[in-house]
Amino acid sequence: MYFSVLLLLLLQLASPSAPLDMPPDSGVYFKQEGKWISLKASAVAGVNTKGLGQYIQTDGFTGLEMDFVCQGVLALIRIPSQKPIFYARGIGLPSDALVVQFEQKKNSRYLRTSLSNSNAANKAGFREKAIRKVDIVIFPDKSFSITPKEDLKPGEYLLTFGNATNSYDFGIDRR
Repeated sequence: MYFSVLLLLLLQLASPSAPLDMPPDSGVYFKQEGKWISLKASAVAGVNTKGLGQYIQTDGFTGLEMDFVCQGVLALIRIPSQKPIFYARGIGLPSDALVVQFEQKKNSRYLRTSLSNSNAANKAGFREKAIRKVDIVIFPDKSFSITPKEDLKPGEYLLTFGNATNSYDFGIDRR
């Protein structure tokens, strides 16, 4: 009996836990210079479609491409770390979390999706070359962390949970 209780206690101590000072509200956060920064949901300024007519004519057997456009060349949230750790509570599913790099035009950022690219891990159908793989750690309180597996190059990104409308934009600046 004593051994079972000790084993349970050790397992609980070994399991990762959310930072104690993490904000209690639902949202996506990261910590910078000792302060918690809340990411705001990104505002999609427009959606451009390509191939809609053919998609309808073929009953969905051809690829429908959509560009989700965000206004402005830069996201409002700027992150100096190339490997930020995001914490999510009450937002999306850990299995749906993706970091996707924006493509840029003169005055906007956009993400191209295609139904032909969609799968269980990439429900929105983002281009494979735009997806940055992430590590997920789920905590006992059901919050979780999202960390890019590799350093993010300077640029504009979207942290998304399954689709472009449930997402948070941010930018990585040069050091």
